[in-house]
Amino acid sequence: MKKIAEKEKKLDNLLKQMGLRRYSDDFRMINRTYNRILTQDEQKLLYPESFGYLLSLYQIGTIDSIELEKFIDYCLSVAYYEEEKLSLERTKKIVSLLLYCDSLVLKRRDFVTIFKECEEEISSNDTVH
Repeated sequence: MKKIAEKEKKLDNLLKQMGLRRYSDDFRMINRTYNRILTQDEQKLLYPESFGYLLSLYQIGTIDSIELEKFIDYCLSVAYYEEEKLSLERTKKIVSLLLYCDSLVLKRRDFVTIFKECEEEISSNDTVH
């Protein structure tokens, strides 16, 4: 227990130096797991790297499980309408767009249209990592 307390204190100091703080006293929340397997049809539309990226956003607490499913849904929609497997770079762009706009009111087809129109303007550097 003493080693854990020392590590937590070191981490708190490091975060403080960076101007950050823990959002929770329970570190176990940071490494959350989510049991989600892509169906065969979903695997045809989404590269494993893209799915892994979405899962990593969940695991570090950037998105919750509901948002994860929504993001997967929108990514699959783009891939389905364009009839091609979705790359990691394009997945990151979709995530950026979803995080910065209210996608709840958009139908899937409308989102795909908006994404296609503004994809060139979304820089890879603007994505969430």
